[in-house]
Amino acid sequence: MNEARKGLPKERGSQMRGVTSLGLVLIIAAAFVIAQPQSRAEMGWWDDQSPRSAAGDSKQGKATAQAVCAGCHGADGNSSDPRYPKLAGQSETYIYRQLQSFKMGGRKSDIMADIVKALSDADMANVASFYSQERVQPDAIADAGLAALGQDIFFAGVGSGMMSACVMCHGRHGVEQGMPMMGMMGDAPRLNGQHAAYIVDQLNRFSSGERQSDIMGDIASALTEMDRKAVAEFLSGLR
Repeated sequence: MNEARKGLPKERGSQMRGVTSLGLVLIIAAAFVIAQPQSRAEMGWWDDQSPRSAAGDSKQGKATAQAVCAGCHGADGNSSDPRYPKLAGQSETYIYRQLQSFKMGGRKSDIMADIVKALSDADMANVASFYSQERVQPDAIADAGLAALGQDIFFAGVGSGMMSACVMCHGRHGVEQGMPMMGMMGDAPRLNGQHAAYIVDQLNRFSSGERQSDIMGDIASALTEMDRKAVAEFLSGLR
């Protein structure tokens, strides 16, 4: 998987060129995804005055993170327990808005609900700023064959209904080089290096409706159990 971490493996170049040749189809699919209205719970907007994002103080955020978040998410945002997501290198906007979502009840977690009660809006912005500047440490790939299947799904989608490829929204850095419109959804989380078990768990929650999102609910439901594990395995080894 070393080649995958650097970008597209050479042996998959022809396949990716084939995917690129379907540019019109993917553009239409991406436009459809972006055009779908998202609920306030999904977007993290709670009233007309709620900010889309907030610029925080990373130094203040580090102090708050060490005191409040490090026990589960790690001192630098690289959690050791796959039950808890890595926050290192995550989008500042995404972290901030998820914290808002936990606080306002749009995203459900007894643990996080109790934690965010004590956090001010500035605290959340500061923590988001701190973690966004840390570097994610990818996990070792446990199953190279499974990761290869996940790579195919990530870049080309899956199923007869032409489900949009994951890279359309979650592409990042060298992963999407040479691919048009990749990573265009700035509000989508960065998944590179995330624990495979955590990604699978969240896909399961989206599929069941426990975690609400019209977009991700449809996509996760189109993935088999093997598909979810494969995509998660591929992403967990990326920087």
